[in-house]
Amino acid sequence: MGWQHRALAALLGTMLLPAFSSLAAPLGQEQLTVDTARSYIVATTGRAGLLGFLGHEHGVLATGWKATVRYDPEAPERSSIEIVVSALELVIDTETARRRARLKQEGPNETEIPEIQTRMLGPEVLDTEQHPLLEFRSERVEARGDNRLRVHGQLTLLGISRPVKVDVWVRKIQQFRLFSGQLEIKQRDFGIDPISMGGVVKVADKVKIRIEMWTLPQE
Repeated sequence: MGWQHRALAALLGTMLLPAFSSLAAPLGQEQLTVDTARSYIVATTGRAGLLGFLGHEHGVLATGWKATVRYDPEAPERSSIEIVVSALELVIDTETARRRARLKQEGPNETEIPEIQTRMLGPEVLDTEQHPLLEFRSERVEARGDNRLRVHGQLTLLGISRPVKVDVWVRKIQQFRLFSGQLEIKQRDFGIDPISMGGVVKVADKVKIRIEMWTLPQE
């Protein structure tokens, strides 16, 4: 089976998850629908190396992803979050990506961006042909008070899973709910050697990932 078929099969599988899991949802737990058009997942990379000040910060935006959110406002510890991102649909340093990443300094020029995009998706970084999906699955949720959750789970990147924790704020705005959180990972923890140019200007090892998920009203 080619990687395109594997990616499609995996994404179809995540689409079917809510249909089956909602049947056994505990009393009080809501199966929420995420409005991906209004929501976003963006990663921000810094600069490092001897001449890091000459480089750029980068914004990487997920344009193809799906999330399953089960939320119990009365017992938040029974909540769960699952996110699957198509690595092939990550884009770097577009106007929207940099705005979502809140980068104010000037980014790479128009001739540099296609090269950076190709390298990011290629075998030396994300190797999307072999690993077309990025996944996060929660394992435990803690209520932290003041509408805050600490979500413990596994992040899988390049076939390598690592434990991570994300502090998530939950706000109800009119009939909508907003789940927002941020985590920091190191590329080398997932077998990625940060991109460098001549070994003196390179992307920093640490990557910040910010998530904002708006959920639709329940019928």
